[in-house]
Amino acid sequence: MKIAFIATITFLIFNRTLIPQVDINNKIMLAQSFEQAGNYDRAVKLFEEIYSIQPQNYLVFESLNRVYIQSKKYESSIKLIEAKMKLNPQDVNLFGMLGTTFYMMGEEQKAYETWEQGIEISPENHMQYRIIANYAIQRRAFDKAIEYFRRGKAGAKNPEMFSYDLANIYSLTMQFKEAAEEYCFILDLQPTQLSTVENRILSYSNKPGALTQTIEVFENWKKGDKISYDYLLSRLYVEAKSFDQAYTVYIKIDERQQNKGLELYNFAQLVFNEGEYQLAVKVYEDITKKYPDSPYSSGSKLGYAKCLEAILEKETSIANPNWKPLSQSYLTDATQTNSVINSYIELSNAYPYSDIAFESYFRIGKIYFTKIGNLSEAKKYFERITKDASLSRFAVESLEQLGKIFIIEGDLKKAKDNFEKIISNARALDENRNYANYQIARINLFEGNFTEAKARLSKIITNLKDNTTNDAIELSLHLNTASSDSSNLLKFGNAEFLTEQKKYSEASEGYKKIASDPNAFILHHISKLREAEVELAMDNLDKSIGLLEKITEEAEKNIYADKALYLLSRIYQYGKKNYPKAIESYELLLAKFPNSLYQDDSRNAIIELRNKLS
Repeated sequence: MKIAFIATITFLIFNRTLIPQVDINNKIMLAQSFEQAGNYDRAVKLFEEIYSIQPQNYLVFESLNRVYIQSKKYESSIKLIEAKMKLNPQDVNLFGMLGTTFYMMGEEQKAYETWEQGIEISPENHMQYRIIANYAIQRRAFDKAIEYFRRGKAGAKNPEMFSYDLANIYSLTMQFKEAAEEYCFILDLQPTQLSTVENRILSYSNKPGALTQTIEVFENWKKGDKISYDYLLSRLYVEAKSFDQAYTVYIKIDERQQNKGLELYNFAQLVFNEGEYQLAVKVYEDITKKYPDSPYSSGSKLGYAKCLEAILEKETSIANPNWKPLSQSYLTDATQTNSVINSYIELSNAYPYSDIAFESYFRIGKIYFTKIGNLSEAKKYFERITKDASLSRFAVESLEQLGKIFIIEGDLKKAKDNFEKIISNARALDENRNYANYQIARINLFEGNFTEAKARLSKIITNLKDNTTNDAIELSLHLNTASSDSSNLLKFGNAEFLTEQKKYSEASEGYKKIASDPNAFILHHISKLREAEVELAMDNLDKSIGLLEKITEEAEKNIYADKALYLLSRIYQYGKKNYPKAIESYELLLAKFPNSLYQDDSRNAIIELRNKLS
């Protein structure tokens, strides 16, 4: 009984203190909601009431001062802060807040005097300068903030801390030369800060004049001979696309570091990724000549060969436009590919049964397949990989290429076997297996095995994140909606097979027959588009334009109308070089098909074309 009585008394005492606190918290939340809604008068009243109850609550104090300023009750703000100062005369933040109020009132000189008083509380404490400088920054009094940071830096034990502040404010105010000088000062004291300094500079290097001014400072900085300057200067040269100058600096870095060509190797990879293949070739050559026994020698030889291949790809892409959905085989003269192939052969001989050798075989196979059109030679290299390195990272890709080759050759059984091997390969990723299942489904379509094709596709379409999913869904749609029209479905499968074999003239006739049958439903629509695509692949631009215009006119009657209009726009842009007509077509797509997947691409194309015409 006595215990129960004590528990009751304790509960009542606890609730007497708890209930008012809950009430205050609710009032704070209500006041904040008034403030957010812009109802400052009601927010002021509530915060004043709360502050009278809890004057020690600093958050309430700050909130009350904030709504005073937002409602332009500056005198109330001054009284509030000055009253707080009497209780806490050493609090530098109060001087910062009071100075801010004066600044908001337009009394800038009084604000500066108040901020100065805050610093004078403890002038030897350099954090005071940072605190007051940040109040100045909030009011965009940047020159004053710079003054405070400089004074703080002058006697600080860690002046680089202030240099970061100064560099930041200099870059904000477009004083890039001064910002660069501060970063040089930091690297003088702390070379290990290279990565941080580099990231800071690159964050604003795209602003007008920033890169030029920064490079000039780093070129002329004479306060030391630390290698961190060279690293950063070379990175800035790369950013400015001054690759030859960057290379000159990297040679200097390489000589000082004595890392057997590591620095040059990293630079070669960097310029390769930037598409500067000729320079990358030179750097890779220099590494192999200067450091023949270096651990980076083999990688440099491979990089050299990749550069030659990339140069070849760049040259052949001009003749083989990649804006077309389909294209003819623009075969390259074998003499153009010999140097690339020979480079890879030398590598495979120098490093037999290695990753470098198998990558070399794969790349040789791709060149024979896509550049020369020699399918038998291509197969030889791909099959060597699948035989000697079935678990290498190139085996799966080789099986994909073999599957494509066998489809072109018309050997669908061997094509299917290679795609099945991808599915069972332990190194294959889900996306590889999905791609293989999709290709097998297409082979089933070619063969007229529609039920098996549907079963294959069902394994893919559940994974919406996979790149193959959209293609699988589209093919599944064709199979399901045309399942009762096996005759046209067989014709469509045959036309698709001919397209894969690049027999475009025969494929066009096949699509045309289906397109002329209005009862073919969805196959009727897709075949019209396919006919236009294969005619475009044969460079029959005018015929393709005529076919696409007819599809576009059908609008909502043809589910591929927006795709047709987008392709029509691209023909005018890239094929005909008729930019006004291309813009007109893109604009028509935006107007007629507001929900099209091609909206963003069309807007970007319009901007690009208008810039060309201006």
